[in-house]
Amino acid sequence: MIKTIFFSTSDRMIPILEKLNRITDVKLCITKKDVKIGRTQEIKENKVKKWCITNNIDYLQIDNLKEENLSTVLNKITEINPDLGVVVDFSYIIPTKIIDMFNNKLINIHYSLLPKYRGASPIQFVILNGEKETGITYQLVHKEMDKGNILMQEKYNIKGTETSENLFEQLLYLNKESLSKFIELSEKAELVEIAQKENEASYTYSPTQPTKTIIFKEDAYTTFTESAEILERKIRAFNPRPILWSSLKLLTKYKNIELKDITKSDLIVKIYEGKLINNTLEITTLQVEGKNKMSWEEFINGYIQK
Repeated sequence: MIKTIFFSTSDRMIPILEKLNRITDVKLCITKKDVKIGRTQEIKENKVKKWCITNNIDYLQIDNLKEENLSTVLNKITEINPDLGVVVDFSYIIPTKIIDMFNNKLINIHYSLLPKYRGASPIQFVILNGEKETGITYQLVHKEMDKGNILMQEKYNIKGTETSENLFEQLLYLNKESLSKFIELSEKAELVEIAQKENEASYTYSPTQPTKTIIFKEDAYTTFTESAEILERKIRAFNPRPILWSSLKLLTKYKNIELKDITKSDLIVKIYEGKLINNTLEITTLQVEGKNKMSWEEFINGYIQK
């Protein structure tokens, strides 16, 4: 059984780690440090670390891949002499020194059909842009973001109703189901490297922080000047986070309705669900600042003049 090292800083990737451990011999997991959350600064344990403890697998927790951390990781790779490294949803740029140690056996699993949607938010951007197809890409890790040669791809047909959470779950399942095929082809040396076409590349740059490829709360703000179709996509793309949001003033202006209490105009409203009916956006679930989620009917009854 081949020896592998798993790189991930995401709790959501435990199913991939479990599958990888069933079909290979996972010798080491590299993940992020535990974090303190909330007012009480309670420690939130990293689930990759917890899984490793439960399954008696060695692990390293890091907050970067520089200097001491890098030296520690390099020493562990030398000690293990792995056959393969698997990177999925990993927060840190992997230095060339680590890439070189794997000798073209360090692969990244990316949740889009590269070269489209390089970066940290491919699922949201696929929905925002109304794509009909997406998938996952197995690629060689490259010193530049998501530029490595493609080894294998699996496609997924988008229904057009998925939220980011729904689509992630579908791609996670596709990842888990295709992992055995990838490992088998890798062991048989039957994978063919395909260079990415740079003229077809796109990135998931944040509209409000264009040097970053993650989604920020500010990216999910709307003034309701977009078409109903774009707004509906944004509702799905920004669910479960950061959630499409605006002010009550702008929402009521968009829907041509009036608030009972004008002093509430500046309250923030989050829009969780909506649907297109005859090219019109019908909002079905929303939340007014300081209140619980409510249906559109409950919102009308509580806040709107009749």
